[in-house]
Amino acid sequence: MKIKSLRRKSFFLMLFGLGLLLASTAQAATAEFPAFEYHEIDKIGNRMGQTSLIDVDKDGKLDWIAGCSHGDIWWFQYQAPDRWVRHKIGSGVGTEVGGVAMDVDGDGWVDQVSGSTWFRNPGRADGKEWTRYSNGAINNSHDVVAADIDGDNKPEVVMMQDTAGLFWYKIPGDPTKPWESHSIGSAVHAGIAPRGVGDIDGDGDLDIVRSTGWYENVDGKGTVWKWQGNIDGGHGGRFKDATRVWVVDLDRDGHNDVVMTDCDTEIGPRRVHWFRNKDGKGGQWERHVIAAGKGDLHTLAVGDFNNDGHLDVFSGEGPLGGTGTGGKHRWFIWENVDGRGLTWKEHMILEGPECHEAVVGDVDGDGDLDICSKPWNGNLHVYLRNMLVAHRGQSPGDLSFVPEMEPVPEMNLPTAAARWSDAEKAKYADDLGRAVAEWRKRVPEIQRQLTPERVRSLSRWAKTQTEQYKAVPDLGKTILAPLGADPQNERLVLEGTIDTLPTHSPLVTRWLKVYLLYDLHEKSIARITITIRGQVLE
Repeated sequence: MKIKSLRRKSFFLMLFGLGLLLASTAQAATAEFPAFEYHEIDKIGNRMGQTSLIDVDKDGKLDWIAGCSHGDIWWFQYQAPDRWVRHKIGSGVGTEVGGVAMDVDGDGWVDQVSGSTWFRNPGRADGKEWTRYSNGAINNSHDVVAADIDGDNKPEVVMMQDTAGLFWYKIPGDPTKPWESHSIGSAVHAGIAPRGVGDIDGDGDLDIVRSTGWYENVDGKGTVWKWQGNIDGGHGGRFKDATRVWVVDLDRDGHNDVVMTDCDTEIGPRRVHWFRNKDGKGGQWERHVIAAGKGDLHTLAVGDFNNDGHLDVFSGEGPLGGTGTGGKHRWFIWENVDGRGLTWKEHMILEGPECHEAVVGDVDGDGDLDICSKPWNGNLHVYLRNMLVAHRGQSPGDLSFVPEMEPVPEMNLPTAAARWSDAEKAKYADDLGRAVAEWRKRVPEIQRQLTPERVRSLSRWAKTQTEQYKAVPDLGKTILAPLGADPQNERLVLEGTIDTLPTHSPLVTRWLKVYLLYDLHEKSIARITITIRGQVLE
């Protein structure tokens, strides 16, 4: 039997760096809602999209990517809240707005897909532009999303352009060759990004939501699609039915729901709303309005912004109108007060510049969600630092809980322990001992916070079975072993299995895991990550 990582349903989540998007910290639930500290990243560009927050240079920090329509694209290296270093990726991108950062060629480095072009990351920040390739995809895409459409545990790319249609592309073994095109169906101006791909009908493969309905992946291979036009989204504005879409289990009932904002419209109602997947199969939807009467909401992100364990919704007003003083643009987070999406509290976190294609992630590594954005009209790139953890005086980057199958940056290492020489084993022996000793000192504190409820909240697969999980073992008995090292950045990673979890199939094994990121220079643990990982037997 062959063993492979259980990654299919959530590969597209890697685009946002993450394991960071929905991760919560080790704080107990609180009614506190954070303030956001404003920082300027840079001033460059105009008519921009292609945004991502992802670790471009493997330094353990999220970097910002943005590029101009059919023009230049850059990545901005995070060094401090007020210090970002700009690097040019390249020119002549083959896209209007859509783009995604992902590992195209499988070399472990994040590349950039921008419509009909992609750029290969050289693995160094030496001032040279990345090599540009054409991929044969549609040239003027508005939405671009990466996901495992055919179930081969490799990323494909979904693209949409209103006059060309909706397509997905399979990347060949040699990604410099033309990509294999597959038609899905008709298109609207915008309506599948940033996260409109997910399992809607609970059959284990990925479907695609598009504003007013969803395309069912009938055969699970992406070759047969069936349109289900049963979602009451969209609008009659300038770009009819243009929306931002996010597939997520918002009410934590085990079924993926849909969150949506109206965008690219100057007329009402300009809503934020979510659709509950009542039957768990995408056949019946129940709409809940979060807010209405806002501006052009050309941004959407779902995540836990106050670390209370509930998924909140973020958006901001874009190029076709703001509702603030003198037409200023307002940025909002709607707090999911009851955790079930039935009671919401609005927080305006900024009034001023356009918000367009913003993305969220833990930029400063302190365990809460930050925001990066830029305008469509203009050149101002901004970073809003979430001050939740900073105001509590918690040490940054200390402890995080990452939901099942979302990426853990610590696992991406240039030197795996399995391939260490005897000399390398001897070199790291003392540091491994120090890391284990520090972990043992932290065990009582972490044990109090790693409750069965916390473990259940991390589950994305086998949610029904995981509801029966009642007790977390003694963390002091967890055996830690080296996973690998990053000598260039002076980091060491240890891995431990805390428990074996309930599963939905005899072919699937799931574990509660801990990863320790150890700083070789500081001689201390920099971050502890607890998550769920799995394997499939074939």
